[in-house]
Amino acid sequence: MRRYSSFFLSILILSLAGCGDSENPTIKEDPDPVFEGDPAVVADACYPAFEEDELNVATWNIKFFPQRTTTVEKVSEIIESLQADIIAVQEIAEPEEFVDLGEEIDNWNAVYSDVRYGQELGFLYKESAFDSFGELTQLFDDDSYAFPRQAVMVEATHVSGLDVVLINIHLKCCGEDDSEEQQRRALASAKLQTYINDNLDDKAVILLGDFNDDITDGLVSPFQNFIDAADFTFADQAVANGDISNWSYPSWPSHLDHILISDELFDMVRGTQTLLLESCISNYSTTVSDHRPVVASFK
Repeated sequence: MRRYSSFFLSILILSLAGCGDSENPTIKEDPDPVFEGDPAVVADACYPAFEEDELNVATWNIKFFPQRTTTVEKVSEIIESLQADIIAVQEIAEPEEFVDLGEEIDNWNAVYSDVRYGQELGFLYKESAFDSFGELTQLFDDDSYAFPRQAVMVEATHVSGLDVVLINIHLKCCGEDDSEEQQRRALASAKLQTYINDNLDDKAVILLGDFNDDITDGLVSPFQNFIDAADFTFADQAVANGDISNWSYPSWPSHLDHILISDELFDMVRGTQTLLLESCISNYSTTVSDHRPVVASFK
């Protein structure tokens, strides 16, 4: 997405403002696309069918949550309809409203960590889906260069018996190939791999969030270290290499939100998809987020 003229590059930088480090949201005023066809097919694009006893994990940048007075109600509707087990959330601008959201949805809870830039990271999770859910831990507190927002980690045990470590990230925004911004993302990627290998080598790890860059074949990726590693894989690699209509950041379009897993989970991935919520939620991009959630199922 970074091989364009300076004119298109300028447009790119403006369009990515909502996923970056600024505290001033940029509202996309273009109307959401209209999906036509079988209503059941359209609904499945928003809310896939999950199987019993599987762990369903999503990552979702909910732009400057909440960006509108109607945002909380719409997010609540989405969560109740989706019925995933846990959602890693980025860009929480109002943490008290985020916590209230978790309390208002039956059987759900919301926890967050106060990270740099006032764009907090947190988790929404279904309480009945977990036998245990640990305390949030911040990683890389002393490295604001690679991590403008600290990574946030939690350990949890799903009711299926699966123990997982989830690491929620929101990496540096913007920049073309070989830019300083991309180099900062590459540095963060290398440090995350080293941390996981040194501290979580025997754990089932899910690293997820707004990576702010590509994993698409043929494009330069700052996450090449993970792409080349035999003991990690991007569960959403097929989405990244598939139809652009399924990418997580549709206004460019690009695919910036990823779910990376360690080899303990390779044989357990049932599927991964981007949720096309604009087909089920009116004015989704201007009232909820400029990012779509990405969800992966493990069994």
